[in-house]
Amino acid sequence: MAADLKERGWYGRAAWKKIRVQALNRDHWLCQECLRQGRLTQAREVHHIQELEDHPELGLELSNLESLCRECHEKTKSRPSRERPINAPPGVRVIRI
Repeated sequence: MAADLKERGWYGRAAWKKIRVQALNRDHWLCQECLRQGRLTQAREVHHIQELEDHPELGLELSNLESLCRECHEKTKSRPSRERPINAPPGVRVIRI
């Protein structure tokens, strides 16, 4: 389904572009996975914590998005479970600057 959404231009929609910038601003344009590892890395991508393919209803929910650098975002694509890592409980976001 996510491929279908992508093919239909879902990521080009104004609503996605707006919520994407909101997520990046909320996270201070810092990669959240790198922060969990104690590193400061600029984020340029926004990841759906609950997969868009499985949960299209959460596609525009800010709470389901996290900012990631390209390297960390690529790692989510090969990880068996794309859920939030155990060391970051749902609903808890720690931003270190």
